[in-house]
Amino acid sequence: MNVRVMLIEPSSNPKAFNVVVLIGKNPYDFTVTVETDKIAEQEIQITNGDDFFCQTFQFNQIVGVEICKLVSKIYNHQVVELPVDVGEFYSEELESASLQKVS
Repeated sequence: MNVRVMLIEPSSNPKAFNVVVLIGKNPYDFTVTVETDKIAEQEIQITNGDDFFCQTFQFNQIVGVEICKLVSKIYNHQVVELPVDVGEFYSEELESASLQKVS
């Protein structure tokens, strides 16, 4: 099934984003946070999905990383044209993650 990011919008927390993703024809809502930290005098950004995001993409981390990259771009005020296809998700992965559809 195709995975498509439909919406990334800031939440009430300035470092958190609401992300709507279509997996096949089913929409799923996630929260992704962006934090900045300093390591060896270099600032780095760390993106983290909520527990549902981590559970959903535990068997397809490449798709999860692509979603986090898009969130990071928006956090950095770069232009992202949505919707964006970010990969393929297989039905076995959905069953393994025991997802519940968000309406």
